[in-house]
Amino acid sequence: MRTAQAQFTMNLDLLAAAKANNLAAALQAIDNGADVTAQMPESDLNAAHYFAQHHNIEAMEALAQRDASILLAADDRGYYPTTWLAKKRDIDGVLAMATIEPAVLTITNAMNYGRTIAHAFAVQDDTEALITLAVLNPELLTIQNACGYTPVDIFCYRGNNAGVVALSRVCPKAITMHSAQQPDGCNNVTTNLAINNRVTELISIGESCPEVKQQRSILGTMMAELAQNRFSGMRYSIAMLEEAGFAKP
Repeated sequence: MRTAQAQFTMNLDLLAAAKANNLAAALQAIDNGADVTAQMPESDLNAAHYFAQHHNIEAMEALAQRDASILLAADDRGYYPTTWLAKKRDIDGVLAMATIEPAVLTITNAMNYGRTIAHAFAVQDDTEALITLAVLNPELLTIQNACGYTPVDIFCYRGNNAGVVALSRVCPKAITMHSAQQPDGCNNVTTNLAINNRVTELISIGESCPEVKQQRSILGTMMAELAQNRFSGMRYSIAMLEEAGFAKP
């Protein structure tokens, strides 16, 4: 019977091999009795985390095929193995993991503020990745993190206005839905664009999402900003939106 110390040593062999990006040694450690899902005590990193940091998709697949739960374990920062792939802007790698364990696309935890993999790509300003996810399942762009923000909200707050417009065409719901942190009648995406006088983007979004034009809070927000004299061109922007058919407050 294997002692706890012997098992611990085997597990460390696996983790050391993964940290060194050595798949052959990692598989040998598993064959010798290492636990595929073992995590480093001080960081909670597992072998898939280490291979993800090396961008070794083949190794991640080999481990996940032995035990898919390795993809659903978070490290001490709340990062999953696929989070590291998102940081490298690798949507293909994430989708490869999702074919083994679909939950990688929706799993969250409190440590990372309830962010999904879509939020992770949003932080990287990866428009193509979010479009790919939206084509796969548009609802992935409507999931709110612990602060009430969707991936599209994150784009908006990061100033990725072109990305917001692109996403409005594949997931209108993410543009029109109300944030959990906003009062009734307000919407994070459109309100943020209105506050920052992004009239061109609002008109583009209104063309692909006609219901946006019915949000009275857009012109209401801009009129409030005009009253505070924040943007000298706000009056002209309001006129443009009215001409484009946006509802008056």
